Amino acid sequence: MSTNLSDTSHINDNLAKDLSHIIYALFSHSSTELNSFETCYAHASRIVARGELSRDRVSDLLRSEPEEIAQAHARVYQWLEEGPSGRKISFQELGFDKHPTSASKDTTSQPSKVPPARSSTTKPLADFDSQRFKQDMMAWILKGAEFPTWTPDPNEDGAQDVKSMRLPCLLDGRGPQMLLHNLSCFEEQAYDLLYPPMERGAKNHKMFINASGSGKTRLCFELLHSKFGFYFTCALHSESTSLSAIGSRDYASMVNDLRRDPDLVQDMTHHPTNSLTCLSESNRAIAHRRLVALLAARFRVCQLFLSCFPRTALLSPKVKRGWLFLQIQPGLINPKGVDVDVFEEAYKYFASRSIGESERYIEKALDTGSRTHTVFSEKSAQDIVIVIDEAQMATDILPRAFLSQTKPFDSGLPMWRSILRETIVCWRSLPTRTLVKNLIVTGTGLSMEKFEELKDSAAVKPQHWTMVHETGSFSTAEEQWQYAVKFLPKSVVRTNGPSIRLLRFRMWHWLRGRHRWTANFMQYLLTYLVFDGQGLQIMFNQRRSALARHVDV
Repeated sequence: MSTNLSDTSHINDNLAKDLSHIIYALFSHSSTELNSFETCYAHASRIVARGELSRDRVSDLLRSEPEEIAQAHARVYQWLEEGPSGRKISFQELGFDKHPTSASKDTTSQPSKVPPARSSTTKPLADFDSQRFKQDMMAWILKGAEFPTWTPDPNEDGAQDVKSMRLPCLLDGRGPQMLLHNLSCFEEQAYDLLYPPMERGAKNHKMFINASGSGKTRLCFELLHSKFGFYFTCALHSESTSLSAIGSRDYASMVNDLRRDPDLVQDMTHHPTNSLTCLSESNRAIAHRRLVALLAARFRVCQLFLSCFPRTALLSPKVKRGWLFLQIQPGLINPKGVDVDVFEEAYKYFASRSIGESERYIEKALDTGSRTHTVFSEKSAQDIVIVIDEAQMATDILPRAFLSQTKPFDSGLPMWRSILRETIVCWRSLPTRTLVKNLIVTGTGLSMEKFEELKDSAAVKPQHWTMVHETGSFSTAEEQWQYAVKFLPKSVVRTNGPSIRLLRFRMWHWLRGRHRWTANFMQYLLTYLVFDGQGLQIMFNQRRSALARHVDV
């Protein structure tokens, strides 16, 4: 019996918290009594204690559309003014100068609206020009839907050898991008490492952790090259880095919106302990609205991209490859001189709407008959991949804005949770959570301890987390060299024997086991050294040369 009472108390407490957010949003600007979360929670608890309020009624209010706010305003005030023993509480007692519903009775001339997710970058719904973006996508697809090809200086020795490899580059054109070269060559290895045979079908989430430069991102790209999915990066890109950055800046835009939101308490350490739980729930509601908008935006752009192809071709390798490339560098579809991130624009589109509209769009995107349903259907659910890359960066974002839901305090001390944890729990808590079966969270320096609450959360059961460390790349010097030597012009290898042997030794000494660092080093070598005057000799004849600075520590 005690368990049932405890469960009921917990349900009522959560209901009161949700209702307190609604009361605060509707009345805090006009009431001296309802201008804090503490007093709103007290009144919400009083209303819930009457036992007449259901979870569905509160959920409906949280999802109110702009045209429904006047009715919600009147309904909630009616609950507030009903006091103990049927006594009606006056508007003066509730801190109002006048009856609060009088201003909302005439809604014909100026209807009330739900405040959008506040953002200096938020745009209204109509500003997402889907037709223009589709035209840009079509133009890029007709050109082959590829990255630009890096072209070395034609006057340099060996340039023709390198040019024949058709090495991709990012939009900045500064050098070859080895991270993207010859995708699919490690495809089978990536699948075996992330989904070993004994785990296939288990739908476990993955924590993919290894040292910096060890090849985590490349293996995720290999997986997404053959499995339709979403790629998010927590790296805080900006417009100034868009030509050289990997991934969309939509997540960074969402974070910036949160930091600018005047209603979000970014550092709760300065508030009384007894108010932290309520403040955390308010912050969580603000963050989840934007996080749902972020996921809805990804579906919107996916729908738009898929609409460029006939239905019979949606599962073809070309479509999967193009979708991956667009997520890696959204600017690929931009006309010359235009710097727009289609995913960021779609995020702004949904961030200006209610959370209910974003949720409904995701549900609609997965309806039978939609193009996204074709690639994200239940039948092929094991193939759905959602990657959250550079996760270590998100663990330092708003570190004192959210409390653990299941264990807010430990020995009286707050148990803080990061925006990364909120991202995962929010997406796993959506009505369409069956979609999010295989999250892959990659990062450097992350530990499983940071996800203990996640594993125990009812929002993610019955899924479990699997730690993955192995990247499977360059475990021997020969394996590393076979990868690297194919990028060197044959003439350079042939005429620089001693230097080549020293290069091979130093690469293994400094870069062993690190695919990304090895790839970046070859990128650096091709761009700055191989074609500089005296061939490879300059790298070792001058101790403080560019290469020496790169590896001599």
